[in-house]
Order: sequence, then C-alpha cells, then structure tokens
Amino acid sequence: MPPPSPAKIKGGEVYFIHGSEESLIKAEIARLKKEVLSEAPDPSTAWTLYDLAEGAGQLLADVMTVSFFGGLRGVLASNAEKLGEEDQPALLRYVESPSPDVVLVLRAGKVDGRLKFWKDFSAKAKTFKFDPKDGERRAIVAQKMRSRKISFSRAAEEMFLERFQNRLSFADAELDKLETYLGGAKTVEVADVEACVSTPPLHSVFKLVDMIGHKKTEASLETLKTLKDDGEEPIMLMGMIARQFRILLRINTLKAQRLNDAEIAAKCGLNSYYASGYFAQASKLSAETLKKNIVRLSQADLRIKSSGLNEWHVMEQEIISLTAT
Repeated sequence: MPPPSPAKIKGGEVYFIHGSEESLIKAEIARLKKEVLSEAPDPSTAWTLYDLAEGAGQLLADVMTVSFFGGLRGVLASNAEKLGEEDQPALLRYVESPSPDVVLVLRAGKVDGRLKFWKDFSAKAKTFKFDPKDGERRAIVAQKMRSRKISFSRAAEEMFLERFQNRLSFADAELDKLETYLGGAKTVEVADVEACVSTPPLHSVFKLVDMIGHKKTEASLETLKTLKDDGEEPIMLMGMIARQFRILLRINTLKAQRLNDAEIAAKCGLNSYYASGYFAQASKLSAETLKKNIVRLSQADLRIKSSGLNEWHVMEQEIISLTAT
C-alpha cells in the first residue's frame, strides 16, 4: 500500500493514481478533489474531467492554458492506461514542467510498469499504487470493522473478513446494514452475518475453480454465466479466481514442506470453516499448472485494460483455455 498522500495540496503537482482496487482509488481522488475545491476561488469551475481513451490533446491544451481568473484548479484524466503512444511524449514533457495553477490527476487501472514511459512518468509524478495484497486487504477490512460501534465474535469476524477481504468497496455498506440490523446489540454473531450480510460470489468462484480443476469446460462456462447474470464484473471475478489459484499454490508449497493442515491454514489466512475445501482443490492442481493459470489471468487482465476488448468475451476464452490445459 502507498503511504498517505500529503495533507496540503498545491498547484504544479501531478498525481498518478493507479491499481486494481477501485474503492481506494476513488477515496484518494475524492480527497484530492476536496483539497482542490477548498483552495479554489470558484469551486464550481475548479474541477475538470477528461477521458484519455479519447486522446490527450484537449487535456494538454487545457492544463497549459493559464486561467483567466487565477487560483488553483484541478484536472482529472481517467483511463490513463489507454493513453496512445503518440500522446505520451507530450504528457511526459508536461509533468517535467507543469502549470503552476493546475493540479493534474491521472487515474489508471493496471499499467505495465516495465514500459519506459510508465517508469519515467511514475518517477516524475506523485505516484500512488492501490494494489493491496491479500494480507493488506484483510487488514483494511479489519480496520473498517474496528472503527464501528459494534464488535464481532471470533467466528463472525472470520466470516465477514472471508467474504469482503477481496471486495473492499462493499464492506462499508454491509457494516452499515449490520449496525442497523443489530439495533442496540453490540456483538455480531455468525447468525447475524448470515442473516443480513450479502453473500459475495465466493461460493460460485470456488465452484468455478473446482470445475476448472476437473477440466469441465461446459460446467465452468455455465457457472461463469450465472455470475454474469448476477451482475458481477469480469475484472473483479478474474482477480478472485487468480487469488484462489495463489492460495492453492501456497497450500501445495507448504504441503511440500510437510506442514500440517492447521499450520497451512494459518499461514494462508484460511478460515477453518473453508480450509478443507481449499485443501481438496489444491490436491487436484499441480504447482506448475497453478503458476501457468495465474500468469494467464494476469495477461488477460492487462489485455482487457489496455485494449478495450470485450471483457466477457476475453473471460470466456480464458475459462476455455484453463479447462483445456
């Protein structure tokens, strides 16, 4: 996780905010916008939006134009991962000599940090990457839980963490529901979580990985269709599947070190309620296969975010490939 960004914002700064966790990215952009508007002479005109998927020409013309009214203003440019190569040199020149009255915020999903442009841009801008690992996600949700006026029994805490450590954007709303549901009660039990907290698609993702392990293409695609019909997003699902593959790979690695099941569950952060299912899945997939699957999903994720291809079409192709290998 990145360190907290500066509390005081000033003109002539360029922020590059990217990563996989939308809820954290949105929160940081909201913080920056609030800072800009608090310093701007006219908040109604002090925050402008651009989409870099449509090119950077208008954006660059705007940020390099001195404001007639003076004072600080902010410009948010989204979809930076789709920035065309023809616009990259001009944007890099701008970040080297930014306008003193402008705060430019570039927002991106996943970018290939190995490319020279992104290396150079990241080094010159104030860069914040919101791409928390599993343990960090768990800690973020745990902190949200501790900030509430309710407490959790150990089992209820584990269940809530398991459901939302990979869906951070849903955690706050579900905690609100829990507080309302409990009324005056202070302790959350497992029954409370089961009664009023939405169930994320963990079960369906678990089932999907199981079908992949058994090389059942048709059943895998049917499960994927169910998730699609339920309104789930392919990028999020891809991340959840990759996370499960990483857990299975770690299980196999730890088993090779002759650790017992309890030790493995603890090291992998698995709720004991779910651990046996993970162990069964891990036994069906070799470490080599899991590594290949993780790489495939990472490449597919980058392909979607950098090319604008149909997300579900790519997802279906990957499921077919995963069940065929």
